[in-house]
Amino acid sequence: MLVVNVQGRVFMDQLDDPFAAIERELAACPIGLVSDAIMIDMHAETTSEKMAMAHFVDGRPRWSRAPYHVPTADSQILLHGTGYISDAA
Repeated sequence: MLVVNVQGRVFMDQLDDPFAAIERELAACPIGLVSDAIMIDMHAETTSEKMAMAHFVDGRPRWSRAPYHVPTADSQILLHGTGYISDAA
């Protein structure tokens, strides 16, 4: 299993681009070839940035989550099968 943790940029100190970082990791460890499951853990302040990441990776990892905040009850399965929840913690 590949576990990747990234940090968003909105209202946070600027780090590496989380979208580029995820793209690199998914390319390096394709599901079914190198890993049997991929979990993306994203710490971000805005639900919109977390949802943007979910749509960016939809269909590639099998589960993604963004913890550390009050649960928002927005769990869903996206169009290509990626599970998403904003604030699972």
